[in-house]
Amino acid sequence: MNISLNPFQFIFLQGGIHGLLIFFAVITKKGKSKNRLIFSLLLLSISLACIKIALQEIFPVFWLAFPIPLLFQFAWGPLLLLYTQSTLYKKFSRAAFNFSLFIPSFLFDFLFVLVSKLGFIDLELYYQMSFIIDIAAAIHFSFFIFRSIRILKSYRKGLEGFYSNISEETINWLISLYIICGVMLVCWLFYISSSLYLSSFDLPFANLKTYYFSYTWISTTIYYLVYKWHVDSSIQQIDKPVKSRKSVKSLLYDPNEVFEQVSKNKYYLDPKLTLKKLANQMELNINDLSQTINIGLGKTFNDFINELRVNEVKKKMHNPKYDHLNYLGIAMESGFNSKATFNRAFKKFTGENPTTYLKK
Repeated sequence: MNISLNPFQFIFLQGGIHGLLIFFAVITKKGKSKNRLIFSLLLLSISLACIKIALQEIFPVFWLAFPIPLLFQFAWGPLLLLYTQSTLYKKFSRAAFNFSLFIPSFLFDFLFVLVSKLGFIDLELYYQMSFIIDIAAAIHFSFFIFRSIRILKSYRKGLEGFYSNISEETINWLISLYIICGVMLVCWLFYISSSLYLSSFDLPFANLKTYYFSYTWISTTIYYLVYKWHVDSSIQQIDKPVKSRKSVKSLLYDPNEVFEQVSKNKYYLDPKLTLKKLANQMELNINDLSQTINIGLGKTFNDFINELRVNEVKKKMHNPKYDHLNYLGIAMESGFNSKATFNRAFKKFTGENPTTYLKK
């Protein structure tokens, strides 16, 4: 039997097989975290889709002969959402794993395909229905992309309420993941619109299919996803999305007293300072302390601490005792843990970058 692959089929197969290998490597690893497991399931679902489309073209009888459905496009959105939640929030348990999110996948990706394979649905009707299902799947996926982005925005606000030094690593990783999903959605919409316009899956040039761009993007980005996949230790998790409390009759703690105590004891010099740690050091209730900072001082915890650190840096810049340090060294002595965090905070609270300030 002669088997020939065009370049696109080769890309689909190679990307899909690579994704499968990573999936098996993750699930056989001991001590895997929930977010890694969910990410591996997302990787598995898109890898199977790449393998399915390649084998379907190389072996035309594959779809009918192979009994198990391989395309789970309605699972991509829920897995993206669950990966986002399990990455950003500490209290993500099995109870948070909402299986109802996968009902569309069970109905359309599994049950509908299985019934068609068993001959209960006419093949011509199946092909017509499957294209409509592809359109529904694209809408379904876009909904979960936007929902995941909203969770990330909520998390970003929560970080400012819990951490004094914020790492952008996890945020940037998730943003890049959403961009990949967004481009994938654009390619998906091209496939739908061009197929409707041409009334065919064949493009009128270069012997290409309308869906090749989607699967080429998915197959090649599998490598990027695996390469950029961050380790758990880089993640700053919070307990839950922060909800603002707009009406508070009275504050339990005096805002000025809190400010004086933090300034006097220089708690802000600790680069690992968090709201919880500060509450423990001051022997205060964490929720009431948060209210005092947010409402009484009119600042987030992050701004409150970093403004004190910037003031500390400015004092040390003019102190001969610290002449042996450059401004970055002084920043590290004042509680900052990275150049990026320091530059961002300094610009925010002085309106200038450190170099310009020093030239005055």
